[in-house]
Amino acid sequence: MHGFARRLPALFLALGSGAATAATANPAATYQVGAATGTGRFETPGQLVAVGQAELAAQAGGRITEMLVRSGDAVRRGQVLLRIDAPAARAGAQASAAQSGAADAQLLSARADFERATRLHEKHYLSDAALQRAQAQLRAVEAQATAAAAQARAAREVAGWEELRAPYDGWVTAVRVAAGDLTQPGQPLVAVYAPGPMRAMADVPEDIARDLLPDRPVRLAYPTGSCAGAPVEMPSWTLVPAVDARSRSVGVRVELPALRDCVPGVLVRLSLPTRASRPSLSVPRSALVRRGEFDAVYVMSDDGRAQLRQVRLGEAHADAVEVLAGLEPGERVLREAVRYQAPASPGAAP
Repeated sequence: MHGFARRLPALFLALGSGAATAATANPAATYQVGAATGTGRFETPGQLVAVGQAELAAQAGGRITEMLVRSGDAVRRGQVLLRIDAPAARAGAQASAAQSGAADAQLLSARADFERATRLHEKHYLSDAALQRAQAQLRAVEAQATAAAAQARAAREVAGWEELRAPYDGWVTAVRVAAGDLTQPGQPLVAVYAPGPMRAMADVPEDIARDLLPDRPVRLAYPTGSCAGAPVEMPSWTLVPAVDARSRSVGVRVELPALRDCVPGVLVRLSLPTRASRPSLSVPRSALVRRGEFDAVYVMSDDGRAQLRQVRLGEAHADAVEVLAGLEPGERVLREAVRYQAPASPGAAP
């Protein structure tokens, strides 16, 4: 545990007015913290992401005429979220339809010419070369007609995006525009997600990723009061087999079931198993006290005073809890923290 104090100085701040108090605890009432070799772990922050989520973007440029949803609204599949007036898209669709019609007319003419050339060739009034030229002309016009028809379909589809619809049942997480705004093709408009399975996503440095053990369970810690019933350990997880060129990091993905009281964006802390070993410290469960959002123990100083110190906890065992930060080997803590009563401050009213 050497070095934790430098990395997490806040863990060694005194908590409350009774941080340093006279104590008469005897050695039998204390527990000496010892170090043992434990499985290596690397902790990193992550984020919950919905498996079914989408950032809906504009497919046509125009002006938003109606905004029909707000952030936090529940939506059904196919529900209209907003409407866009896209005159350019409509004009493009009309022009493409006209070009496709002209190409079809040219195709009819080319087919008639080829049929006439074929009859003349059968009567030996037309050479083989002339027939081949007629056939090549027909194929060229057929290709042009096919391309014009495809372009017309694409233009009609773009023009049809004047209504933005929900792709599935879910919730609106963000609305990035308002009625009257101008949009451009590809501009994000509305973000939605479907309740259901989620995944925890995190990034780890490239050098750390080489020592990770994906065949061992990963532990997860959630913010207090959120994600009730969410699993705190998952037997399998994925290490993305690629390194981000800019951050030199590797992605970690943990697939999770549908979680109650969990929404996308919730921060989660991942404890990943590594090949490296580290000193492991633990204290009896009875030595722990809870102060607000923090866990703490009473540490005995050389002069016999009990000091309340914040600690960061790891894995819990039958009668002990692992301490990741806040203590050093050899320190002594009170065994029965809940029974300890700090002496009254000098001058306090009787």
